[in-house]
Amino acid sequence: MARDPMLPLRLKMMEQGYTQKQLCSEIGCCEGYFVQRIMCRRDWKLGDVYKICDTLNIPMEQIADYFPRRWKA
Repeated sequence: MARDPMLPLRLKMMEQGYTQKQLCSEIGCCEGYFVQRIMCRRDWKLGDVYKICDTLNIPMEQIADYFPRRWKA
């Protein structure tokens, strides 16, 4: 089974006590937008990455740990 590249972000959300709906509200996006990105179907916008990092207290130097580059098999 393939590893979920967004697992670190999902775990951080749980650790910080955020549901998907709450985080969407916090960063100002709809859940459909968020789902497309957390499922790796679309790329994140840099501004949204920064908002999520600020909200979840993710240090800027750890962005790549939570938002890995997309790759094609």
